[in-house]
Amino acid sequence: MTQDLFNTPELLPQEVRNIIEKYNKMEASYDVCRNLINELKPHGYTCDYGLEAIPYELTKIKTNQPVENKTLLVDRNAFCDWYFDYEVCKDFFYDQDILQQLKTHGTFNLDLQKILNGMDYIPANTIAEGQDYTFDEWDEIYLSDYENVIFAN
Repeated sequence: MTQDLFNTPELLPQEVRNIIEKYNKMEASYDVCRNLINELKPHGYTCDYGLEAIPYELTKIKTNQPVENKTLLVDRNAFCDWYFDYEVCKDFFYDQDILQQLKTHGTFNLDLQKILNGMDYIPANTIAEGQDYTFDEWDEIYLSDYENVIFAN
């Protein structure tokens, strides 16, 4: 388990302490937690939060190497294996009303790039080999860190 840097603010850069102090003054909510994380990320830090919307486990983001290329290439097969597991597919079929479209029109079109563009993060194991990328302690890559996210194959 990693050290929770919320417990040792003296180890943090001043700009990170300022961000934390700003959010400590706000009423706890999921939106506040997400905004806190989004503001911490450019400074190389992240945290988690629970059902009570209280941030915890502030940690330095581990990185493979700095992102120099603002294009991230995603392995199409690995992405499909991750995204279209049984439970996700079942929910996706219901959310998109696919069965009704198939019954009514006989077809349903799916644009994988649009799905990828609508995501906030993907797991590191879906990235095409040979790239430098940044990821957090849960091996997730935040797509907002990149200008272009496209399939390599």
